[in-house]
Amino acid sequence: MEMAQDLIVRNYLVPKRRMYLGAHSVLPDAQPSEVTVRVGEITYDLDDSITSAEIKNDLDLAIDISNLFLEELNAVVPPGVVVPAKSNVLLLFERRPTTKEDGFTVFVAPAE
Repeated sequence: MEMAQDLIVRNYLVPKRRMYLGAHSVLPDAQPSEVTVRVGEITYDLDDSITSAEIKNDLDLAIDISNLFLEELNAVVPPGVVVPAKSNVLLLFERRPTTKEDGFTVFVAPAE
């Protein structure tokens, strides 16, 4: 067992650590702490409840908006949502059929 642990550390963990944290790291730079996105077009249903909202990123870098509270939508973005550089995502507040023309969609529950 000790030999196996040594092989794992020496042949896998140490090289991976160098790959991620070394001088030539493959990880992207950290996201700036002050980034902003814009809320674009918002659609409503007959009861004036939001059904979808477009989130726009005008920056030249991808932005992780996980757990971001969007005041104008009264909603928190689910974990794992990244808006690509110079792109947008569509947040859907109810499940509905989507097409490939809809682009990247994320299902969101309104804040309570």
